[in-house]
Amino acid sequence: MNAYFSSSLAHLSAEMQRIDTLLKRYVKQALDTEAPDNPYPGLQVTAQDAQTLLNDTLGQPAWRTPTENGTPLAPFAHDSQIFDHDRASRLTENPSWRLESLRTRFQLTPMEVDILLLCLIVEWDPRYSVFYAYLHNDVNKNELTLDLMLTLLSQNGEEKWQIRQCFAATASLIRYALIEIRDQDKASRLSRTAQVSERVTDFLLEQDGLPVELTPTVTVITPDTPLSDLILPDSVLTQLASLITLPHDDLSQAIIYLQGVSGAGKRTLAAALCQALQIKLLVVDLPAFMQEQPKESLSLILREAYLQQAAIYWKALPSALAPHQKTWLKPILAASQVYRGLIFMAGDSTWHWPHALTEGKQARLIHLPPLTAAQRQKVWQQALPSLDHNTAKTLSERFKFTPGQIMSVAQMAGPLHQVNDSASSDIGVEVLYQACQLHTSETLSTLARPMVPNEALDTVILPCSCQQQLDDLLSQVQ
Repeated sequence: MNAYFSSSLAHLSAEMQRIDTLLKRYVKQALDTEAPDNPYPGLQVTAQDAQTLLNDTLGQPAWRTPTENGTPLAPFAHDSQIFDHDRASRLTENPSWRLESLRTRFQLTPMEVDILLLCLIVEWDPRYSVFYAYLHNDVNKNELTLDLMLTLLSQNGEEKWQIRQCFAATASLIRYALIEIRDQDKASRLSRTAQVSERVTDFLLEQDGLPVELTPTVTVITPDTPLSDLILPDSVLTQLASLITLPHDDLSQAIIYLQGVSGAGKRTLAAALCQALQIKLLVVDLPAFMQEQPKESLSLILREAYLQQAAIYWKALPSALAPHQKTWLKPILAASQVYRGLIFMAGDSTWHWPHALTEGKQARLIHLPPLTAAQRQKVWQQALPSLDHNTAKTLSERFKFTPGQIMSVAQMAGPLHQVNDSASSDIGVEVLYQACQLHTSETLSTLARPMVPNEALDTVILPCSCQQQLDDLLSQVQ
């Protein structure tokens, strides 16, 4: 074992071979200890089976009892030590093979990696379910249970209980939904089955699409716009200058609250910071997410952020929290606190969140004030490079749009130009004014709506003084 792994799958295959060897050794030992007088193992319980159970060690099936050659776990541990010693040198060429990346990003212990591989092996080859049924001594139990997993990986009863901590709610495998514990209705937790999550399987097989449950509410952005291309107020530039001078580890552990009206450029600024850090941006549409997902799904956000190596962007926090959704605040802040990466919170109002819930994080506030006319002019010329200086100046002075609104008008102007003057390649001033007015009308429509009166005056009961005033007003209008 001195050649480099040729690919991520080659590395994963080598790790799976260790698990394959362990399972086969246990199955062989179980075959050697099988009761000879039971022609239907797994289908009926004989007196011999009961007698064997009387002689078994507590928590250990007969096939797990050490033989004169020891247990299969001893050579497995020896093989693992050799493999671990050899792994470092073999990963030198490409340390980002998927299983190794998973281990480092979620800080998995060697035992947690073996648990993950045991769950994964049936995805590698479904025939391993036959081994599980045989070791369970039950043809109906062909899935990996927690009890079987602990039995396979523990040296003794004491170690079996210690390994059980890997399935605690705060353990990485469970907290980040790397494996799924099913059959929650089972009386004994050890009887519940475990399987690796589909998203983790896809990641290990180099498939990076978002899971279906997150697709409607989560977007992954690979930023390509540097901070130097942004048009920002001087106060914001000063804050960014101090942020960028922070050590990389400190900046990646910060929580930055971006405050500004809709369209002020909060997400654009967050993406530019991520571009400087060479990481992705995971945008969570909080209003939609809270509408469609339970609070437990926040673990999926953390898992995806680690898998994507992304900063998390909580959109519309805290304004997204309606009175009946205030209970979301603590879980969101708790998730932000445990995430080992950069967090953005974006809202339109001043907010002082309870910092005790995000202890250990560096909290920063960046306020995005309205742009000046000169800055808006630069945004107009950036959105429409062919726009002449005077037109851009006039638009910036007449319409006090945010950067987002200017970009929206620029996109709207293209189709309008094709309808009004398809012969010319340049967008005319009239078209731009029309697009600005249309955008203003759309904005106003969100603030007011027409009403059709459906109540007659004679149905309204008023005090006599108010009724007299209303009658006088009506007589003057008529």
